[in-house]
Amino acid sequence: MLVFRVFRSQRKTPLKIVHGVLLALALVFSAVGLKAVFDNHNLSATPHANLFTLHSWIGLVTVVVIGIQVSSSCEV
Repeated sequence: MLVFRVFRSQRKTPLKIVHGVLLALALVFSAVGLKAVFDNHNLSATPHANLFTLHSWIGLVTVVVIGIQVSSSCEV
């Protein structure tokens, strides 16, 4: 949303594209981070439980909601 605030005088269409690209990058980076966390828990010498805390559930729900937002905002 900062893209829209910082560049107020610009046309909206390019800003929407930049916003969408940044949102998609955030989704990719968070998916890679989730994969790293699950691998760290599952492949360690003493495996740890996944999704054990409220913090992990909130993070997972956030990634899912961002994924829904990215997939629903694609205009094809």
